[in-house]
Amino acid sequence: TTTLPLPFTTMGKIIVSANTRFLFSASSETTQWAEEKFHEGVQKYPPAFREKNCNKDLLDKIEAWAQKQHADGISDMIVIGMGGSSLGAKALESVIRHEQIGREKTFLHFWEGSHPTAIAQVLHQLENRKVAALFVSKSGTTLESRTMLALFRQFFPESRVTFVTSHPEKIKDIQNEGEETFLIPENLGGRYSVISPVGLLPAAFLNGNIRTLVGHYYQAIDKLEAEIPFAENPAKKMALSYYKLFTSGFHTNVLWSYSREFHPFMDWIVQLWAESLGKNELVRALPVPAKGPEDQHSVLQYYMSCANEFIHTFFHVDTYGAYSIPVPEYPVISSGKSLWRILHSQMKSIEMALDKKDRPVIEFIASAPNIESLGKQMAFWMWLVTYLAALYGVNPYDQPGVELGKVICKEILSEDKIPENLSAAFEL
Repeated sequence: TTTLPLPFTTMGKIIVSANTRFLFSASSETTQWAEEKFHEGVQKYPPAFREKNCNKDLLDKIEAWAQKQHADGISDMIVIGMGGSSLGAKALESVIRHEQIGREKTFLHFWEGSHPTAIAQVLHQLENRKVAALFVSKSGTTLESRTMLALFRQFFPESRVTFVTSHPEKIKDIQNEGEETFLIPENLGGRYSVISPVGLLPAAFLNGNIRTLVGHYYQAIDKLEAEIPFAENPAKKMALSYYKLFTSGFHTNVLWSYSREFHPFMDWIVQLWAESLGKNELVRALPVPAKGPEDQHSVLQYYMSCANEFIHTFFHVDTYGAYSIPVPEYPVISSGKSLWRILHSQMKSIEMALDKKDRPVIEFIASAPNIESLGKQMAFWMWLVTYLAALYGVNPYDQPGVELGKVICKEILSEDKIPENLSAAFEL
């Protein structure tokens, strides 16, 4: 394998398999072409996520808000939001929970879709508990979020709601007097908005160190800027390597997570990648999440034996808890080994098996599942996707493909009639 050290030690390193290694040794003509595309892309579509919007005043305000919730005895916060309004917060929650094992005092619940049983389960859990809500919608008009807010007000009529939006004028019809509003910068797309009130309010409610998160995020943002040359910029190297793979017959990036705390982070990457790059028929780069080692026993057979069209990107951490397997009476090869060692061995075995079948393998190793590492990982993937979009010549910050379905859904609900199936139906 070949290791590519990153320019900041608390993030970790990238490792590539032997058959992938040649992709990281691009010719000077190729790297010059890529650099020109990177700069053109950033100039044409300026990345709002690099702007230092999270200043001291905003962080002070967010921390004061969290302290008020705790002082008022709020034990549970329902986050009402979809997609970019909740996925980043879920990724932060998972890592913060890992850092706070044994001292959980506050809880987040995510109301995203219109799933009756899931809502009923949360409502049952929240009986006799003091609850508040975060309504997160960049537009302020998201159908699912407005629907869930109506349900929240029905079951918790005396509970307060905090609003997070780019358009405060569009939430006046649903906002009660005195309820607080935090603003999302207008030019900051939802999937890039985790380092804003969208992600920082839930993190602060959980007593996460948002100042550490923001500081490490901006440190990584600066070290991966377009002005940092290709040779010193791992986000650019990875973007070009992925592009070369996707334009040479591969069409899917399988994102394997071997740290449970990073599973929600994989879901965040999937949305970031899919909505940013999926703009035309020339882009064949589908992101697919996979959970290790569980999915080794489900989809791996397909990836090992079917067409060689998949890139495999693995995620794990250098340190991961201290539990070790006792030595039982029956023979087991894992006795005396740590759970981290077992997980890491499982991951390495799959990487090596895929490599023997000439499947491209890329591995990201973070220092630990903590808030510092996650902040830098988020910055890295925002830049990587932005640079990859520049190579494809697409706008990474819009999502026109999802609008038609929203329009049709509103028409169906307005007519109060479920349309016929699109094709012939059969009775089962």
